[in-house]
Amino acid sequence: GGEVAEEEVYMGEIPINTESGSFVINGAERVIVSQLHRSPGICYEKAEHANGSTIYSFRLIPDHGSWVEVQFDASNIINIYLVRQRRRRKFPAATFLRAVGYGSDTELLSVYYRFETLNLGDEIKDEQLNFRFLKDDVIDLESQAVLGRRHDPVSRKLLRQMQAAKFKMIELIDASWDEGIFLNNVRKDPTRSEEDALKDIFKRLRPGDPPTVNNARMMLKNLFFDPRRFDLGSVGRYKINQKLNLNKNKNIRALDNEDFVAAIRYLIDLKRGNGMVDDIDHLGSRRLRTVGELVENQC
Repeated sequence: GGEVAEEEVYMGEIPINTESGSFVINGAERVIVSQLHRSPGICYEKAEHANGSTIYSFRLIPDHGSWVEVQFDASNIINIYLVRQRRRRKFPAATFLRAVGYGSDTELLSVYYRFETLNLGDEIKDEQLNFRFLKDDVIDLESQAVLGRRHDPVSRKLLRQMQAAKFKMIELIDASWDEGIFLNNVRKDPTRSEEDALKDIFKRLRPGDPPTVNNARMMLKNLFFDPRRFDLGSVGRYKINQKLNLNKNKNIRALDNEDFVAAIRYLIDLKRGNGMVDDIDHLGSRRLRTVGELVENQC
């Protein structure tokens, strides 16, 4: 009942601190100095491709966790690279957005585009057809002929065929914002639902393991959305808010869907000539780790 048992607990090795503020480590006198390092946050870059085109990319740099690199390739497809040492482990950005909750084509496209309905009885001007694409397949019910495939551009010829087949309305995707760059990514996406996308990413990142939806969901959560595994730090969160015009609470230290959506939107804007790339050597892209922070990380 009333017994007290005392026991020594091993906390770790702490070096001897001298009166001058230095430490004695392995018999040598050492000091902790502040360190300049790459600031956590987001960094947009551009590089020249071998074929002469400009390749735009961005990196998400956390305080701790795996770096994420997102890059256009030569055919304007946006790919996500996770492990820098293994460059082959990449997957399309559209697949990733499907996997994090935008599963159907409609949900995925509504992130960046507006849908509109065109009345075929009205007079249609040319600007109403600029960068407009079919939302679904157009099939003539009488002859069962396919007049147009989904995501195909809308033409005057197609409209005449639809009017002849007695269509009244047509649902369109308004892709004038980026001239169809993201829609092209959705076309090239091999998956069609959230479950497909989760399994596809799991297969690419863990080639040997059997792909199940739960395993894939847990893997993605651990990679980006778990603050213990992926921590931007308050500096990283501030930098991302500042660059992407977000208004997130600085205590949200992991990534979320909105961060990825806004980051890819900025990347497409860069491709179209809007926005600024960052200079990684600029002192604004670096920060000073003070002595106190370094000691805190060690403890």
